[in-house]
Amino acid sequence: YTTLFRSEVVLNKGTLERYKKTQYGGYLSHFRCNGNTKGVLFIHKSALAGAVNVEKKNDGHTWIQALEVNHEFQRKGLGMRLVKRAQAMGATSLFSALSATSFLNLFKYLQSFQ
Repeated sequence: YTTLFRSEVVLNKGTLERYKKTQYGGYLSHFRCNGNTKGVLFIHKSALAGAVNVEKKNDGHTWIQALEVNHEFQRKGLGMRLVKRAQAMGATSLFSALSATSFLNLFKYLQSFQ
């Protein structure tokens, strides 16, 4: 799946607003841009494939603030690529607003790659 996306776009206020459009069904609605965040969007052709955003907290930890994969690109390994990209941006912790069951399933899935 190395050619799944064609470009990586830096997440900033402009790109966030551009790809936050309703045509994507509410994707990126909880992403935020400020002095403590940085992120990337994975774009395939002209479609948003996925995105990840990390945030450095006051306690010194860098968390994955948000991660989304467009439903058309799910189950293709993109989520793992986004997690690895977040790690490259300094993320050492994962924050999740998922239900406990969904989070546990994601955690087990991610552990299977270690």
